[in-house]
Amino acid sequence: ELHFPSDNLIYHKNSPAADKTRLTMGMAFGEYYSSAISDNVKRKIQQKLHDGEFPGKAPVGYMNVATKDDLGRVLSKNIVPDPTRKPYILKAFELRLEGNSFRTIAKILKDDGFRSNTSKQGIVAQNQIETMLKNPFYYGVMKYDGGLYPHKYEPIITKQLFDSVQSINETRNIERGKTKTKRTYTFQGVLKCATCGCSYSSYEKK
Repeated sequence: ELHFPSDNLIYHKNSPAADKTRLTMGMAFGEYYSSAISDNVKRKIQQKLHDGEFPGKAPVGYMNVATKDDLGRVLSKNIVPDPTRKPYILKAFELRLEGNSFRTIAKILKDDGFRSNTSKQGIVAQNQIETMLKNPFYYGVMKYDGGLYPHKYEPIITKQLFDSVQSINETRNIERGKTKTKRTYTFQGVLKCATCGCSYSSYEKK
């Protein structure tokens, strides 16, 4: 038996058609109520995004702060640069600009004392460094649900620095995807086709 005290309904295998109809209608209204709440949340998030507000936990290098009244009620929320971690973010981008790998950057920052902004403040791993160095939030654009939105928070780096680092990331990805050969050929990876822009392949003619 299923008991619904607020509706004064008890449903079982021998329930009459009227009770079955009441149960079906109650489930339909419940689904509508849940969907309506979901729609309201989505609209609120979209409004926050268009207002330049990030609807979530700030990335490492920033921190979420709340202004409260005397009774402890939240009056407003904001995201500000984390004074402890901000220098590490800038250093990470500068190290990448120098051509250092994500692994090397992670090790250098670890030795310098860089830790995550989680409750356990764990070590920032190599993949987290890669994600961080590809996050446009640090120069003023937030990425959410596949879209990009300018935010109102203080940037840590310039867009020029971010774009330069992305250029290095793309170059390193191309080089990492190249086929490795046992021999080193003259002009390997240098000569490119003037028509398609692809690199010439080197091989030993037999």
